[in-house]
Amino acid sequence: MFLTSTSLKANKTLKVVAPPDAFRLCVKAVMDDDAASLAKAVGSTQLPIEMAMSVAAQAWRKDIISGKVGDRMGDGGLLSAVYVGVMRAQEAGGVDTKADNATTLVASLASREDDPRLLRVLMEWDPHFRMGPADSKATIDTTAQFFLEMGAPKCAAHLMDHKDELMMAPRNSFLDEHAKQRVVRNAKSLLAKGAPLHPVTVAALEQLLKDDGKIPVINIANGDRATVCSIGLALLGRAEILAVCSAANARNVEKQVQKLINDSARGDACNLPDAKHFVQMGEDHFLVRLTDATKHLRSSGTSAIVFLKSSVKRYVQPEAKSG
Repeated sequence: MFLTSTSLKANKTLKVVAPPDAFRLCVKAVMDDDAASLAKAVGSTQLPIEMAMSVAAQAWRKDIISGKVGDRMGDGGLLSAVYVGVMRAQEAGGVDTKADNATTLVASLASREDDPRLLRVLMEWDPHFRMGPADSKATIDTTAQFFLEMGAPKCAAHLMDHKDELMMAPRNSFLDEHAKQRVVRNAKSLLAKGAPLHPVTVAALEQLLKDDGKIPVINIANGDRATVCSIGLALLGRAEILAVCSAANARNVEKQVQKLINDSARGDACNLPDAKHFVQMGEDHFLVRLTDATKHLRSSGTSAIVFLKSSVKRYVQPEAKSG
């Protein structure tokens, strides 16, 4: 979605009157750390820009405190809940259809705070966003200029530092869609053949199909430790990614694994060591059974499972329970 700085200024002049309790419900949802209720409260009304900015700012600060920066609404991210709510409100009300109000809101907040972390989140959620004068084509350069004019030099610098990444967004979208189609096709084939898969894997693949080929990150807790891994890269002939970490650090490791999944699915090299050098896994381990069933998809020399190093130097991997 292409945005303009003029559309942002126009939004500030909208005369929108929200129900008296709308702002209170939004703030309560933030305080309760309730993403679902927050999305519902924001999406049920057209909040004036000042109120929407206030709610988004409070949600952002709460996400920082909770260690949920960039998390999607389904994972408890409050800023994402505001983002989704604003999109729902725009769709329901048909207001300002020339601009994406949700992206404009987050871009506006990023410029006000001059916080590159917030801009980074927006770039991940909507890598196609652009801002600039209404009478000319918006580009990455005009977007950087927008942030400079709004008094956000840190955001402008961050944007230009990651210009190549934004320019690659169309290519990545194409590769992501192609990978998802292949994952779905191979997952259906594997399940139809009745391959000897672990119940953990079967459940993950069924969820993967419901999510149209999105490869999941699995987090299995085991006391004060956690196993974090991918289940599905093997369907692309890639190595599955495994990490063993402290339970307290699992959320951060999940984000690292998710990024590695994205890169690997797009064909980028995953330069991680073979997991067999770090983790002892039996033949019945869910990842071992999956990679054995898909070994025909891997090229010669490709590891079946690779290991994301953490503070754990060597670990005997327990088996996931079947029940």
